[in-house]
Amino acid sequence: MAEAVGGKRRGWLSWPVFNWALYDLANTIFSMAVITLFLPQWVTDDLGLSDLAYALPLSISMLLVGLTTPYLGARADERGDHRRPLIVLTLLSVGATAAMGLTAMSAGPLWLRAGGTLALFVAANYGFQAAQVFYNSLLPSLAEPKKRGKVSGLGVALGYLGSIIAFVVIFPVTQGAVVPGYSGRAAAFIPTALLFGLLALPCLIGVREKVEPRPAPPGGILRRYLGVFHDTANYPGLRRYLLAAFLFLEAVHTIIGFMAVYMQKVLGMPDEAKIPIFLVGTAASILGGFAWGFLSDRLGPRHTLIIILTGWLVPITLGVLAHQPWLFYIAAGLIGFLLAGVWTTIRPMLLTLVPREKAGEFFGLLALVGKAGAVVGPLIWGLVTSALAGIEPVNYRQALLTMGLMLGGGLLVFMGVRKQVESDTD
Repeated sequence: MAEAVGGKRRGWLSWPVFNWALYDLANTIFSMAVITLFLPQWVTDDLGLSDLAYALPLSISMLLVGLTTPYLGARADERGDHRRPLIVLTLLSVGATAAMGLTAMSAGPLWLRAGGTLALFVAANYGFQAAQVFYNSLLPSLAEPKKRGKVSGLGVALGYLGSIIAFVVIFPVTQGAVVPGYSGRAAAFIPTALLFGLLALPCLIGVREKVEPRPAPPGGILRRYLGVFHDTANYPGLRRYLLAAFLFLEAVHTIIGFMAVYMQKVLGMPDEAKIPIFLVGTAASILGGFAWGFLSDRLGPRHTLIIILTGWLVPITLGVLAHQPWLFYIAAGLIGFLLAGVWTTIRPMLLTLVPREKAGEFFGLLALVGKAGAVVGPLIWGLVTSALAGIEPVNYRQALLTMGLMLGGGLLVFMGVRKQVESDTD
């Protein structure tokens, strides 16, 4: 929270804010290197397995996040401590990612290398995704409501700087340019773990929160879950927002996870051709983090998110219709710019609907619906591509079109979110 000094508030940028935002940089390295770029292609291209072989463990990990984080978030709210679970989950993700590298690069049989690596991916992605609930819950302690858009946008902008680091540092490793004889897409996992852990340290060590513990309600885990869901009725617009988030995050997570595979299957683009396209998208994301953060504070997160979701329909349409590689540069730039807007605005948008003392509880619930979408989306993608496998690459275009329909549905639902309440008194 911004503090008053001599009757005046400090600006929105401070060392605790910067340390917090560095965590976005750290975990985006994992997201880009493991989820988007190297693991899905290692599974589908290097091992020759189906899209479902990657979609299934991705969905399992998302399901586990959705089932556990509402309860864990509520417990963190009661303790007034979101930092400790953030540390534990980050260490889980870093350790499992490093173990993925050892397993994938081993000399064991295919079933062991693939099965072991994907099982570890479930743990790594669980830690990565669940940690974001507690990372997001630190935001009310760092910024007053009218400055949360800029702070959130700074995190997103630095996060996509992490994508550039993933390209500059990790891609040469996969090409054997760093360690002789150590190459291939599976070689990305250990350096990803090292960078994630190192760059997360400033947040894990240097950020303190200002939340008072509150008494825990009676009852077991099931009763607590039911209480969290029942509590949503007390906050106008919250349930509609969660339904909308399920739909548009389903599309967003799936597009991120299969973007590299899509370019490979539709136009036969090798990794070296994809890298410049991802760099264009990443540069646009950095710009978007700052731009959408300032716009969110000026227009409000609701109006800003409507603009963003409407804009998403343009690059999806381009991707469905594209037959030339240069169109993917335009689509990637738009996706990067708009993706930054989604991550920038969903945090302050939720905080306009709920009180700050329940931030962890409802960020956990937002994670539940988002991860439920991330379970359903990849499965729909895998089913569509498998059902239409005889007409490749039309099956991939149809899968992307399906995600566009999901996102459009989320936009229509979200436009009905009218009531917003100020959750802080500063």
